[in-house]
Amino acid sequence: MDPNHVNDDEAQAGSLIGSDLGTCFGYTVRAPFPLMAMRSGTGIPLEVREDGSLPENIGEPLLHWVEGDRSIVRLYQESDEYLMWVEGDDWFHIDPAAPSITCMGSIGGPRREARIFGLPAALCYMARGYVAVHAAAVDVDGSALLLAAPGRHGKTTLAAAFAGQGYRLLAEDTTCYRPFGDPSVLPGPAMLRLRPDVYEHLSLPRATVAASDPERVFVILDEAGRGDSEPVPLRGVVFLRVWDQDEIALERVASDRVVPDLWTLTFNLPTDRSRTDCFQAVVGLATTVPIWNLHRPLSFEQLPTVIDRIVSTCLG
Repeated sequence: MDPNHVNDDEAQAGSLIGSDLGTCFGYTVRAPFPLMAMRSGTGIPLEVREDGSLPENIGEPLLHWVEGDRSIVRLYQESDEYLMWVEGDDWFHIDPAAPSITCMGSIGGPRREARIFGLPAALCYMARGYVAVHAAAVDVDGSALLLAAPGRHGKTTLAAAFAGQGYRLLAEDTTCYRPFGDPSVLPGPAMLRLRPDVYEHLSLPRATVAASDPERVFVILDEAGRGDSEPVPLRGVVFLRVWDQDEIALERVASDRVVPDLWTLTFNLPTDRSRTDCFQAVVGLATTVPIWNLHRPLSFEQLPTVIDRIVSTCLG
């Protein structure tokens, strides 16, 4: 494990030395507890709160996510506000109009921070017309690239490898995409959640392990490389495909062929308005930003070559 590893209590104590204010997804975040992965700059205020009470009589979920036979996330709607339950009996109340996110539960440290800036934050920025895309994102000399793929396709690993080479991480799993004006990405938390076996194969000299468990290592990137959360122009989308051949293939894809793939990687609510807005954003993305298919083996040894190919081909 990384020699800079600290446990949850040490990580939180270290965060108290600095400010609990920072930016994420274009928001200035205010919270009563430390936040470790925020960026510099200013933005629209977002209040993060704590409440020791748990909700009651909440009815049926609007959306429900399962993994095998486990229920992992449930989302409930109350008028224009939301309640989210996460496995472990942690709850979040989300008011996109405020905007505010209230934490109810025992989880703390970087795990809580990662959950706050997952679906709860996405519901807030979606209310502003932005789109949540299941993709990592990196900043290459002022241009954003999306690394788009479902789970188990190596997008977080590739994003971490980019960060290890000195590129700025914008998002590790879910990207905030601004579809209007100049298409752009709003940077999320400067955090990586990596499987322990993956972390052991990566070099991240400008980062610190803040917590770990059998499933994930929580890595916080150093402040010097985070930047702010101002929009970064989006200059390309790379779909990560896995194949059993040794070589790497990167090819441009026609816009009309990628709409179904983009649609499956965006999050929308089960309403006509949400789905219509999301579909229009997907079509706009497909027709204004170059899209690429990357076929490669899932190999740690090939990561530097993959990064060189992406940068030279997509932004060369």
